[in-house]
Amino acid sequence: TCALPIFDELSSKLEALKAEKTQLEQELAGHQSDRATAKQDAEKAQSLRNKENGEFKAAELDMSKNIAAMKGAISALEKGLGSFMQMPKEQSQLVQRLISTNSDVDDFQKQEALSMLQSGSQAQGSTDAIVGMLKAMKDEMDKDLGGIVSAEESAQAAFEDMSAAKKEGIAASSSAIESKTQRAGELAVSIVTTADDIEDTT
Repeated sequence: TCALPIFDELSSKLEALKAEKTQLEQELAGHQSDRATAKQDAEKAQSLRNKENGEFKAAELDMSKNIAAMKGAISALEKGLGSFMQMPKEQSQLVQRLISTNSDVDDFQKQEALSMLQSGSQAQGSTDAIVGMLKAMKDEMDKDLGGIVSAEESAQAAFEDMSAAKKEGIAASSSAIESKTQRAGELAVSIVTTADDIEDTT
């Protein structure tokens, strides 16, 4: 009769230990899933950031090349049409292509500018008008370049914030996994010991 309260106490203890271990195992599975998801999210974000940054660098290089060509053309035309005609062929062709694809300039202005730049003969007043047009185009290009640089900086900053948050989440999950795995191990030992005690008491 004196063994009965001990038996009940040990049985209750065993149930409590088993319940805690089951709870811990569920929490562990949750932490492992959270950590795996956070790692996947971080990898996807890194891959996307690399792609965006590559696109930005290509666009920045292209825009910078266009702006440099425009600056060269403006400088040459301010010295006279002859200076423009002496510009490297690749650069003068780029400027002509930029004029022909520009949507802010009307077709008449485009045609006038292109025929002058290709033939190398026109009145001085027209040269001044073309220089003005090129300066306006260059200002727009500078603005566009500033816009993509600013957007890239914002995207990089947002990525760094998200990365830091994911790293914190991964670290927290790892820490919880470590401590709960240890506790689950201790519980497993306690369950075996308590089961043995019940057997001995029985």
